[in-house]
Amino acid sequence: PSAGTVLDAGFYVFLTLAVVGVVLALTKVLTAKGNEESTVSGNGTANNVAVNTKVMNWLQKNTMTLILVLVFAFFAWRTEGKILMPNNISNLIAQNAYVFILATGMLLCILTGGNIDLAVGSVVCFSGAVGALMMANGTNMWVAVAVMLGIGLAVGAFQAFCIAYIKVPPFITTLAGQLVFRGLSNVVLGGKTCTVSNEQFLKVFGGGAECYVPDFFGGDGMDGI
Repeated sequence: PSAGTVLDAGFYVFLTLAVVGVVLALTKVLTAKGNEESTVSGNGTANNVAVNTKVMNWLQKNTMTLILVLVFAFFAWRTEGKILMPNNISNLIAQNAYVFILATGMLLCILTGGNIDLAVGSVVCFSGAVGALMMANGTNMWVAVAVMLGIGLAVGAFQAFCIAYIKVPPFITTLAGQLVFRGLSNVVLGGKTCTVSNEQFLKVFGGGAECYVPDFFGGDGMDGI
């Protein structure tokens, strides 16, 4: 992309973050003001203040969702609707499927104890590097997938043991894991890129026109629906 395109994208990201910050600040201020007024107002205005407080609380809880809708609408306008095309939506989901899976595991960490796993990205990198090298050397795809899942399970169990039994803080444990497995990934790959060329793996996990999920609608492409 050109320098102008990168600058435009950076400006829009900065603008989005600024809007999010302003909206969050306003909702907190208005909510606090509504709570103060509800304590000093008479019975005649108490109900109105309570309603306003509920509205502010709803806005505060759903600010990110509203901002997401506004950002999506903005880029739909800027791209003349291209961002809403089925093929683009499908590509966004396929390209970020691993993020959904990692976010699900991270959600469990947050819900069960308010913790966070800083090593999740490095563990994925390490297990993926091992699996890619195995397939590059002719290993069966399903064996490589089993090894990758086993590595992730073993690392997760080890870090859980350190946190639950040795009582090492989760932040320290996963931060150390982040650095260790990022370094191990570079060691395994030798600082180089390993391309996955296994056709079966790409068809099952790589998406695209020949993905294992069939196109039930037929036609030349999803944009033709």
